[in-house]
Amino acid sequence: HTPLPIRRRPNPRLQPRRPLRASLNTCTFLSEEIKYCQRRHVKVLLSIGGEIGNYTLISNKDAAHVAAYPWNNFLGDKHNSTARLLGAAVLDGVDLAISQGSPEHYPALVMYLRSIDETILISGAPFCPFPSKYLGRALESTRFGYVWVQFNKNPECEYNNTSADNLINSWRTWTMSKEVRAAKIFLELMAAVIFRRVC
Repeated sequence: HTPLPIRRRPNPRLQPRRPLRASLNTCTFLSEEIKYCQRRHVKVLLSIGGEIGNYTLISNKDAAHVAAYPWNNFLGDKHNSTARLLGAAVLDGVDLAISQGSPEHYPALVMYLRSIDETILISGAPFCPFPSKYLGRALESTRFGYVWVQFNKNPECEYNNTSADNLINSWRTWTMSKEVRAAKIFLELMAAVIFRRVC
């Protein structure tokens, strides 16, 4: 996931290790690679949030502003491809990987994205403790296409070298809960600790 800090104006930035302004067209070389994946029915999403930076949504108005930014720069607005960070590539949706701040306005963010275009794929990546501290309200009140439950950094619900019981019990809770409105729920496990800057 490449995190997009939420509470930054006027120009939200992608930030692996250094800030990247959309106007710099730093990652346009990825455009054809994204299209290649999409032709093979691989969905490509913009991940918002992450563990880097300091962000939160402070109001529903703020949520509307944040919803407009991915739409104009990564999703549906194809008219100004020269100003888009990924060039002419149009991503399939937005993944909410929220790990800090207030959970209060994320339902509004999802609703604003859906109001712009009902076909946008919305996914969430909560940590395994249930209910989710940051996405719980959004998962309960709005519809998600995918939910990727992250089974890492939380010993109370992940496997260890002696037992998978915590993970299995938590997975059952997630998949059986009526408080999670998602078409599909995935189990996300840590394979390796690798961070490679792409652009």
